[in-house]
Amino acid sequence: MIFNSLTYLLLLVTVVVLYWHLPYRARLLLIFGSSLLFYGFWRVEFLPVLLLSVVTDYWVARALPGKAQRARQKLLLVSLVVNLGLLFYTRLI
Repeated sequence: MIFNSLTYLLLLVTVVVLYWHLPYRARLLLIFGSSLLFYGFWRVEFLPVLLLSVVTDYWVARALPGKAQRARQKLLLVSLVVNLGLLFYTRLI
């Protein structure tokens, strides 16, 4: 899906209309789901890679507060290695 296609325009209008009629938590799920749909239109085989990156960064962000400096550095290193590893992996396929 590209930005100047009819498919994108329909997705955008649908998401905007739904967004303003949903409560806060449902809005977040709508934005997340529509983002996955948008990226899935390009190459569906990259969706697991994207989801792995999202889950890793979410886990690291939730674990960071209240940790010692050394533990935070290790968590950030994990996030960095996973994300750069995913970039390297997607370059191979």
